[in-house]
Amino acid sequence: MNNIIINNVEVEFKVVDNKVFANSLQVAEVFEKRHTHILDTIKALPQDDFTKPNFRLSEYKDATGRTLPMYNLTRDGFFLLVMGFTGEKAYKWKVEFLKAFNKIDTMLKSKELTNTPHLDNLIKSVSKLNLKLSELDSKNKALASDLIIAKDKYTSLLEKQVSLLESRSEVSTLSQNLAKKGTRLSLDEISQINKLYKDGHSKAKICRILGRSDTAINNAIKKANLF
Repeated sequence: MNNIIINNVEVEFKVVDNKVFANSLQVAEVFEKRHTHILDTIKALPQDDFTKPNFRLSEYKDATGRTLPMYNLTRDGFFLLVMGFTGEKAYKWKVEFLKAFNKIDTMLKSKELTNTPHLDNLIKSVSKLNLKLSELDSKNKALASDLIIAKDKYTSLLEKQVSLLESRSEVSTLSQNLAKKGTRLSLDEISQINKLYKDGHSKAKICRILGRSDTAINNAIKKANLF
């Protein structure tokens, strides 16, 4: 709100939706006219696209507490209303009103330019954004670290399982070999031993292939040579 003294009347100018308004009650007081006459003049104007936004119906309470109508006027609405007011004093008050409208309108535009956008607010917004990005990055790093630890644990467990399976496999093979060593060679094994020996394989290698003892392999080869 902006109050300006015109003809010893404190006129209140209001800013609504980036537009400056004065009310018909104070216009009547400044121009020393009855408010009812001002209302009649406004009501006599055509109700069109110009008068609706520039003459906005409102209300006020008088000294007795009654609620009565008044109008809020834009600069264009005010100028149309007082256009027919004549005389040296009326001219002077018109000029004072128009100066006040222009002054407040200029102040309003200047305020909009300095506040839109406000550099400090922009810097604060960027700082907040950077802080959030930093927090998010830290959380991601912590998550990545947890994943690496979990992967290492899983890999270690997997290696242990593989090692255990390999140990079991070796034990099973050893058991099978021991079981074989306690039995006689089959005809198929004897035939296989002789074939491997003729193909140039060493006795030690034949032992590993068939899982038989050196004694069994040697006996099989000797018998084959005798025959």
